[in-house]
Amino acid sequence: MTRLITELVKTIDEICSLICYTLSVMSIRVLFFASLADMTGERERRVESAEVTDILSVFNKFAAEFPAMEGHRASILFALNSEFARLDAPVRDGDEIAFLPPVSGG
Repeated sequence: MTRLITELVKTIDEICSLICYTLSVMSIRVLFFASLADMTGERERRVESAEVTDILSVFNKFAAEFPAMEGHRASILFALNSEFARLDAPVRDGDEIAFLPPVSGG
C-alpha cells in the first residue's frame, strides 16, 4: 500500500509539473523584414516557449539559430504590437514582435 501511495504521489507531481509548464508557455508571433527575412529565410515565425520574457530573450533565441543576426543587433529596431520598443520590454502570450533592419532609399 505504501508503494502504491508513493507511486501515486510521484505521478501527481509529474502531472502538476506538466500543467505548470503548459500554463507558462507563451505563443509569440515574430516578424522579420528586409535583410533579416533573407538571413532567416522566413518572414514570420511563431515562438512557443516558456523561456522568453522580453524582446531581448526572443532576439537571443534567433541570434543563436542565425549567428549573422548578432552582428546587426545595434542597428535593428524592435517593435512590440506595432509600437517601437526597447530590448527590455516584457513580452506576453499573444504578442507580436517585429525585427526591423535599417533601410535606406531616396
